[in-house]
Amino acid sequence: MSGRSLAEELEQVIQNRAGLFAYCSPGTCVPRLFLFATDEIRTYCSWASLPDSKGFLIAPFALSPSTPIVFLPLDGKTDLAQDYIWPTVTEAPSEQQLRHEPTEAYRHAFGTFAQALASGQFDKLVLARQKTSAMQAPIDPIATFACASKLYPDAYTYILYTPATGLWLASTPELLLSGSYNSWQTMALAGTLPAEAIERGGCWSDKNIREQALVTTYICDRLSSLDIETHTSTPYTVRAGRLVHLRTDIAFSLAESNSIGQLVGSLHPTPAVCGLPKEEAMQFIISHEPEGRSYYSGCLGLIDPEGNTALYVNLRCLSIESGVARLYAGGGLLPNSTLQDEWLETERKMQTMGAALR
Repeated sequence: MSGRSLAEELEQVIQNRAGLFAYCSPGTCVPRLFLFATDEIRTYCSWASLPDSKGFLIAPFALSPSTPIVFLPLDGKTDLAQDYIWPTVTEAPSEQQLRHEPTEAYRHAFGTFAQALASGQFDKLVLARQKTSAMQAPIDPIATFACASKLYPDAYTYILYTPATGLWLASTPELLLSGSYNSWQTMALAGTLPAEAIERGGCWSDKNIREQALVTTYICDRLSSLDIETHTSTPYTVRAGRLVHLRTDIAFSLAESNSIGQLVGSLHPTPAVCGLPKEEAMQFIISHEPEGRSYYSGCLGLIDPEGNTALYVNLRCLSIESGVARLYAGGGLLPNSTLQDEWLETERKMQTMGAALR
């Protein structure tokens, strides 16, 4: 062990405008860590231009000059997690309070989105928002990552920094794409309830069931357009922190003519984070959400054309700048959605990473 703390290394990475990517895969709390020199970091403005090589992909919700795809090549890289001192953290969640009253900005945005849905212009729209953490002390990013990986062992938990993206962390429950060679998987994850509602014998509303079914149909249709045959499970309930979601697993084979970049570019963003029709919904969101999403609801993870690819949707995430954490969350709106329910859904989603802040 070098005796150097990872917190010190992260400070040096940021100062040098270099790169860092650490993560824990679902089902394990053992982190993996990779560092990148500034000149190793690549940025791209289209899915078609992605290299056919192994590396970490970080993509935004919507490509733009200020939010490019970032690629961190892994050729010759080794896991450095054992070379640094990691903080010792407790799993006790940070205290949080739900704000029950929507902000004026959210009220206005909800009204705009609801009007578009009522007109029949869209089948679904996802409305996202942001808020700054109430924690006064500077956030410790590495301790927050370590805590999140313990609190949410079934999620994909990561911390990353690049000059193009800034500093981000998440414990996301949503897989976008995983697999190797012929065997591939994705999921349709949508619909949200507090876990205690299901534990008390509650059941899924028609709104949640329809919202999740729209995502399943979209993914299967997109894959079918690439001549890919899919096999789907029946929807089932999964837990993510203090919330539960409806999930359908989708399995398929990938022909050699289908590149990973082409596949991801076709699927992302799914209606779970965007809406339907997709292209029109994305433009509506970009035009009418109060704040840009940046890398929230984008996708990230490992691409490996010769091995196991695992990409996740960037949910239950936060960004950190100048020691201050900004939390992100969104909710799927249908014509029968209500302001209060959707607001509280975003509040509960923000509690996931809010509970891990250190």
